[in-house]
Amino acid sequence: MLPLGGTREIGSHKGYSLAVMIEILCSVLGNEGGGPFRRRTPAHHFVAYQVSAFGDVATFKRDMDDYLRALKNTPPAPGQERVMYAGLPEYEEEIERREKGIPYHPEVIDWFRGIMGELELPHAFG
Repeated sequence: MLPLGGTREIGSHKGYSLAVMIEILCSVLGNEGGGPFRRRTPAHHFVAYQVSAFGDVATFKRDMDDYLRALKNTPPAPGQERVMYAGLPEYEEEIERREKGIPYHPEVIDWFRGIMGELELPHAFG
């Protein structure tokens, strides 16, 4: 399998370099080593930007909406249902949970019933 981006002529080194940069930010920067030399997993990197320092916030939001909509509307690869991007599944899950509530495993509900009974607290767990 070719690296991210395919052949060098069409930019595989760019995808590979992006992966290296992510590894540096997530691991090496935190003194955890990198690649096969990483001492711990998983590794994370967090950044916060003040969008207004770069330009108009309303324009940024509009451009992001347009860009993400275009990603969602991109025809998926053969055998795939749709194109996904970071944050989309979580966003969709949030919408569903706001509408239907947070699902709990039946064993968790049974535990809640038991502890509420022991504490003689009223509950609405059917």
